[in-house]
Amino acid sequence: MKKTTRILAGLVFLFLFLTCLSGCGKTGDPRPTQTAVSTVEKATRTEAAPAGKATQTEAATTEKATKPAAAPAGKVTKKAVKATKAPPMLSLDQSECGVILMWNFGKEKSVPEAVKIYRSDFNIAEGDCRDCPATRKLVAELSRGQLSYIREYDGSYVYFDKTVRKDFVYKYVMVVCGAKGLCSEPSEEAEIHFTYTMENCP
Repeated sequence: MKKTTRILAGLVFLFLFLTCLSGCGKTGDPRPTQTAVSTVEKATRTEAAPAGKATQTEAATTEKATKPAAAPAGKVTKKAVKATKAPPMLSLDQSECGVILMWNFGKEKSVPEAVKIYRSDFNIAEGDCRDCPATRKLVAELSRGQLSYIREYDGSYVYFDKTVRKDFVYKYVMVVCGAKGLCSEPSEEAEIHFTYTMENCP
């Protein structure tokens, strides 16, 4: 009987010992820590992804903004090259009331934005050297509307210079200007000796 009691007491003691050992040796579930780490990594990736997209978007926007800016420059250059071509030489004649200037742009049917006419004066009665260099002054700046008014049916243009005097030699050049303010080189010089007194002119 005593032996049986000892065996039962030993079993109870062993059971209590194992129960205590299993309770004290438990360190906790590591899964919450791993879950937290995974959550942080996902959050980091989520925040990094829009940054990369934003960078690509900014790069694309910058590239698009750069390409269109070059197009107008090419167009302006073409106009500049076209505007540097010398216009046709003026044809001169005289009447009792002034010098008649005529010109024609040939196949060019459109009216230019502006035309400037310059003149050099030589008073040969006072001994001016007609073959010497002289200062050119602006005698007319014709807008597109004014050019349309003096344009003839055949496409030629006629302008009267009434600010002339007898026994003066006049040399004229013409400059054609475009919409951007770009002007051509001067035309070849045209010369005339004015011989009228202009006494009966208005």
